[in-house]
Amino acid sequence: MDKQKQLFLAQPDLAEMESTVLAARSHSLGMAVAVADNIVRPAGGGEPRDRGSVRYSDTPSCAIVGAEKGEGLTWLILPNHAGELCSGRSIVVNLDMEHRQRRRRLHTAIHLAIRTTINHLGRGFQVADAQIEDDALTCWFSGRFARSLTDAEIISIDRSMRSLVLSARPVNVATAKSVEHAERSYGELFRMSDRYALSGRVRLVCVEDFDVNPCSGLHHVSSDIGPYALDRHAAPGGFTLRIQLTNAWNYWHGTD
Repeated sequence: MDKQKQLFLAQPDLAEMESTVLAARSHSLGMAVAVADNIVRPAGGGEPRDRGSVRYSDTPSCAIVGAEKGEGLTWLILPNHAGELCSGRSIVVNLDMEHRQRRRRLHTAIHLAIRTTINHLGRGFQVADAQIEDDALTCWFSGRFARSLTDAEIISIDRSMRSLVLSARPVNVATAKSVEHAERSYGELFRMSDRYALSGRVRLVCVEDFDVNPCSGLHHVSSDIGPYALDRHAAPGGFTLRIQLTNAWNYWHGTD
């Protein structure tokens, strides 16, 4: 079997790809298909999967209902009514680019918010979890901290993050030989959650002169993620900050 090319990281703005089927097999939801040139990112790292559709021959376009990794391939899950597919057949994959672009903005928002929070609270703050919701309209991260945050602290975090958004700092991807090499190269800019243990080469997402973090996800091209609303929720042993993309700026006014 030919090797599958994963294009979603190298070409994140690619909305459509005509390719050929490498393999097809039955699936509980219908059919699983692996294409030679894959632009669909499966879920992972707190980021939901791409949404999209496929079409081939004269069949109507049908939605991709899942994306899974297995046997070194990314499998697109198609519903029962998609029809039969076999190796070598031509297929066109289309992405829901609005959904992808929102995810990219939110993923960058998480990086900005976590680093801003660390800068305000110090290393005593630890990230517990982070997630982009399936609809790619909201994301959140939860953190462990010795006490509850005050409204004044949230206002300060929000103000600093808003300044970063308006400054539109470039967001780039780099590679380090190892975590240790990244730590030496980037110093205090480098951070890594204690939830993960990485070995070998690592992919780094770098917000210019602000933050460097190992990450396999898709990101916006700059810190200018657009207007957002920030909200706080109490959680055992810490707190959760929720970020929602909005059409106009919303400011945190506090609850105290």
